[in-house]
Amino acid sequence: MPSLKPDSPILATVSPSKLRATDLENKIAQIWADVLELPAFTFTRQDNFLDLGGDSISATQVVSRLRDQFGATISLDLMFDQMTVGRLAQIVVTQLQHQHTGTPPPPLPRIAPQPRDQPLPTSHGQRRMWLVQQFAPESTAYNVPFALRLKGPLNRSALTKAVQTVWSQHEVFRTSFTATSKGLQQSIVDALPPIQMLEADLGPHPEADQERLARQLLHHSATTPFDLTSPLLWRCHLVRLNDNDHILAWIAHHIIIDLWSNLNLTRELAQAYSALCQGQTPALTSHTIDCADHAHWQLSPPVMQYLEPQLQYWLAQLKDLPPLSLPTDKPATPHWYRSGKRITRPIPASTLNGLAKMAASGGHSPFMILLACLNVLLSRQARQTDIAVATPIANRHHADTEHLVASLVNTLVMRNDLSGDPSFQELLDRVKATALKAYAHQDLPFDLLVEKLGATHRHEDTPLGLSVMLNVPNAAQGQAPFHELDTSRFLFDRGSTQFPLTLVVDTEQTRHIFLEYADTLFDEATASALVDNYLTLLNQVMAQPQARLSTLKWLSLAERAQLQRWNDTTTQQDPANVHALDLISDQAHRHPHALAISFGDQTVSYADLLLQARHIAQSLRDQGIGHQHRVGICLERGPDLVASVLAIWMTGAAYVPLDPAYPAERLQYMASDAKLSLVITHESLESRMEWPPGLQLLLDHAVAATIWGSEAPRPLDSDDAAYIIYTSGSTGQPKGVVIPHRSLGNFLTSMANMPGLGARDRVLAVTTLSFDISVLELLLPLTVGAHIVMASQDDVLDGHALNALMTQHQISVMQATPSTWRLLIDAGWTGRTTGFKALVGGEPLNKDLAAQLLSRAEQVWNMYGPTETTVWSTCWRVNKPADGIRIGSPIANTQVWILDEHGHHCPVGTPGEIAIGGDGVASGYWNRESTTHERFVPTQFSNKPDARLYRTGDLGRWLWSGELEHLGRLDFQIKVRGHRIEPGEIEAQLSRHPAVSRAVVIAREDTPGDVRLVAYVVPRQSMPSMAVLREHARHCLPDHMQPQHYVELPAIPLLANGKVNRQALPPPTITAPESPHPEAPSSSLSTDTQKLLALIWQELLGVNHIQVYDNFFDLGGHSLLAVQAIAKMEKVTGKRVSARRYIFETLAQLASSYDQASSETTASAAPVNAPGFLQRWLGRNPKQ
Repeated sequence: MPSLKPDSPILATVSPSKLRATDLENKIAQIWADVLELPAFTFTRQDNFLDLGGDSISATQVVSRLRDQFGATISLDLMFDQMTVGRLAQIVVTQLQHQHTGTPPPPLPRIAPQPRDQPLPTSHGQRRMWLVQQFAPESTAYNVPFALRLKGPLNRSALTKAVQTVWSQHEVFRTSFTATSKGLQQSIVDALPPIQMLEADLGPHPEADQERLARQLLHHSATTPFDLTSPLLWRCHLVRLNDNDHILAWIAHHIIIDLWSNLNLTRELAQAYSALCQGQTPALTSHTIDCADHAHWQLSPPVMQYLEPQLQYWLAQLKDLPPLSLPTDKPATPHWYRSGKRITRPIPASTLNGLAKMAASGGHSPFMILLACLNVLLSRQARQTDIAVATPIANRHHADTEHLVASLVNTLVMRNDLSGDPSFQELLDRVKATALKAYAHQDLPFDLLVEKLGATHRHEDTPLGLSVMLNVPNAAQGQAPFHELDTSRFLFDRGSTQFPLTLVVDTEQTRHIFLEYADTLFDEATASALVDNYLTLLNQVMAQPQARLSTLKWLSLAERAQLQRWNDTTTQQDPANVHALDLISDQAHRHPHALAISFGDQTVSYADLLLQARHIAQSLRDQGIGHQHRVGICLERGPDLVASVLAIWMTGAAYVPLDPAYPAERLQYMASDAKLSLVITHESLESRMEWPPGLQLLLDHAVAATIWGSEAPRPLDSDDAAYIIYTSGSTGQPKGVVIPHRSLGNFLTSMANMPGLGARDRVLAVTTLSFDISVLELLLPLTVGAHIVMASQDDVLDGHALNALMTQHQISVMQATPSTWRLLIDAGWTGRTTGFKALVGGEPLNKDLAAQLLSRAEQVWNMYGPTETTVWSTCWRVNKPADGIRIGSPIANTQVWILDEHGHHCPVGTPGEIAIGGDGVASGYWNRESTTHERFVPTQFSNKPDARLYRTGDLGRWLWSGELEHLGRLDFQIKVRGHRIEPGEIEAQLSRHPAVSRAVVIAREDTPGDVRLVAYVVPRQSMPSMAVLREHARHCLPDHMQPQHYVELPAIPLLANGKVNRQALPPPTITAPESPHPEAPSSSLSTDTQKLLALIWQELLGVNHIQVYDNFFDLGGHSLLAVQAIAKMEKVTGKRVSARRYIFETLAQLASSYDQASSETTASAAPVNAPGFLQRWLGRNPKQ
């Protein structure tokens, strides 16, 4: 506990006759003097207890002695409320008068010595430490080191005798611990054998190396475990540096000693050594009780009865205590506690003085200020407002225990609430109230509390899940000088830690701050930054105590500078001068006959592609399309899709992808919302779509035969929209993201450099135009003269077909989502470790897939970026996936900041929201001004005028390697097979059904890599059938947004704050849906092929009782699972069918297809006009 005295002149001595008017005041003043170790008459009856150096420990001791001497029960918080001797005397008188008229509370029993001829019990804390040692005998987490630097002429003989004399005074140095049938007991041998100090002479070593070598030697001793069954649970070292410079150190197990004991030993050693040096017999303080007596007292029934109210307080105080979710650099292991390191910083004098002044002026102890500051830091680190910190308390408020050498320290849990954005002063008041209540209930052994709370406590965990301890040591009690020696603490790393983080702020002895950290969880750079940021916060709150917590900046200047360096990505080329159309046109003029696109049997050269684009552009101009118009593209995959994009740019317009597979309702909404002037489509698609009235269509047969105008009527402006791409919206409708030419040009030129693409590359394009990563596949290759190989929609769903394309065309680059890469690998793709580059993005890459790709490709790149910042904003070349998956560093002219909820930088290693700035940031959301202002925000981190950041809603952090790590979402947005999905949009569409009262949608990944959407539905009256809900969803939602499972609930489970309790949503009970063919004469499986299919479906879908009329997708399947089913059938039968059959055929129809197919051939897909095809494959009803 803290004991910081403010810098002030020495108090003048005053006659006692002028100080105290009553005998009671004199007695109280003597208690103060004894506890504070001040001369009795150096303070007045008006002096404040805290100003005299009082703190929580000394206040507790004063309250305890008042109770022992006068029977007065004084509330501890009064000692922190401008308490003086005079005022305290009045309170005691009032208390005593009140007690004479009522029944006084039962006193805490005194500690009595116990006979040594009977089994001696152990305390609650000793039992816990013994248990930890049994689980991990090699652990040294409870080794307690202590060392003194002794400068001057050392009398080694006197020192050895002093150690022998002092150690003999205390039973703990002769104690061992043994498990018996009656429990853990301690045994004490009669006499201490002659002490043999372990001596080391470092004098022969260079002076510059001596301290380092001494620390290494003592570190080795501190990391050597003890055998608790041995009575020698300590070691003593004497290290000689030279004749006038020595280090005296001892290491003991915490089961027998604590820090207070070490300070007692230091005082007694100083007294004994000084006496022996002067030829005197040491006169040490005698004591009538020892450690075993305290353990017996602690377990006695009267004490347990006395502690019952305290137990009830703590049970209520710690109810529903959440664990502190601290970010770590390394994953937790079962043995994190076995290794620890220490970071040390001197505390600046200005900080110490500021702390003293703040404590003196506000009625708070320095400990309270330091704890409040730590709470702020931890709240930011963990993104929590309910913060619990462990802190040791000496447990020495009984006069009999003050000079005892024993392990008596107790642990208190300081749980504080930081909600509501209080000022630091308001938080400090909260911390004070919490601390005073904790001190008033400090007698309850922490380990008894853990037991009563029923907390699971494995030996590798910290009790109650506590992650952080704050220790503010008090000043040395009665510290006496060593004869003719200058003494100081000698610090060294003890090599272990009891908590993941232990912050020690020593304001009195060493005036240093230490952070002990588990180096199996944290890197040294992270630990060092934590200390620096803590000091930064501390100085800030002392200067501005009225500042709201949300306004506090918590990064050190050095760390801010480091973040700036990592974000210095500016290139010499101005993105405003780069246009994709110009780059592609330049390639066409330089290499007109080079292959631009291959698609099936079609091949298109650069010259032909540009010519086709000019014809389409002429047709667009003929229909009035020009600058700032928006043109939809609703085409199947093929070269004309790319030509249409270029043609639209030639007119100065922007393209809007309209995926033909989307439901008609969704396409109608997008066309209407974007205010499209025209849609480019095929005649075959036009007949199946229902477009808004008045919308112009340009059909493939109507493209102009003659080119009249130039390629573009006016130069493209860098701020003009290049395309508008629609993404899932939380309001129930998709929203359009407007990407300007500046952003697109910056993306393309950056990607050409890293990961890199050149004219010799062949790129396999597998992504639909409605997914923004298609920009890299369909446009980037054309800007550098590369060759695009476009896969058909059937090929994209078939790993074998993709594998064949890779081999046939000698593909050198492919970009795909992890789901597609798994398809390819499952199909037997072996890759090419030279000359092949794999780009992965759209959803998180896991370690296993990364390793599989590394064994099949020369380079693997993990890509990250939201649509709102133009495809990819960061990239990372995968090297050692076992060490963790990163998203790399920002691409050119891009900045990535990690921000807390208040918009401040998060320290390196601390999670926060990923915010992206730079030239890739979109113009905003089309026709969504308020949403644009909400997500695209002004930034103070750029010197460019009007610079903005896009707040992604993604959780991430910077690592000290200068790389970024993606950690998930801050909200409920999810990724399914590369598609970004707002569950709110699905919920809104489901709730439109008249039979649905409410719906909640979540993603479940019960099998790694298999993400499924589950809809929880509360019906208005009776629950509609699954078939009805699926049919409703198909009308308005694309395939990737279709829930695989529906669960009926009577009500949505809620948290206390009224929000949905998503953790309480039950897993779906998967059963086959009701038959859509009730008239079917038989639904049982009759053929071997039907039974085999059913077994495979059961394995993949988890559905029992599959019947012949069931459809794979209706049972919860999706395209990737269908491919797995095809692969499993092929492995058993040697036959394959098209993936499309799984979409619209029943099990019986599929089985028939397999039976009719010859071995090692593929049964062709059903024709496009097969019953139900459009409904299932395109996800909508055909136009009537």
